[in-house]
Amino acid sequence: MTNPWQANQIALKGVRKAVASRLGKSVELSDTWCRLPRSMGGEGEASPTQRVIEMVLAAREAVSPDADAPFLCIASDLGYAPPVRVAVSEKASSLVDVSAAMKEFSDFLAAVAKAFEDGAVTPKELSRIEVEIDEHVAVMLRQRQSVHAALLEMEESSTRERIGPKRSNRLPRYLALRKAVGQ
Repeated sequence: MTNPWQANQIALKGVRKAVASRLGKSVELSDTWCRLPRSMGGEGEASPTQRVIEMVLAAREAVSPDADAPFLCIASDLGYAPPVRVAVSEKASSLVDVSAAMKEFSDFLAAVAKAFEDGAVTPKELSRIEVEIDEHVAVMLRQRQSVHAALLEMEESSTRERIGPKRSNRLPRYLALRKAVGQ
């Protein structure tokens, strides 16, 4: 779906009459929303979808910091929480202990180098290499969990702030789903 009229074709397939009635518009007009608009050389009319996109693009051109607010509102009203751009806070960056990961990886490399020094890897050396790998993987998994938790916390806070208290009642469902899939 790259164009609003194509998205409208999909969304209105089989329900044009009901949608037109709900919006107080004619079925013929709703049909024109599914074609390339006249303003772009087609035979259709600008759909509500196209008008929102044009409004947001105009706001972006005017450098509005909240140009995407209509999309956030629409997504919230439909029960979706859109991706939120967040700056990495000190809290999030402190969760990623790069030095621990580097140390574990360095220990792994040292164990491998020592084991291959004489051209033969003993069972004890292999065991040491496996321990170093396990320790490195454990650190990386802890970092992954910390980063996910921090991003989810920042996203929840930022989303609640953006969509406001009236619409944030749908947020717990979205966040529960995100936690369930590990995002």
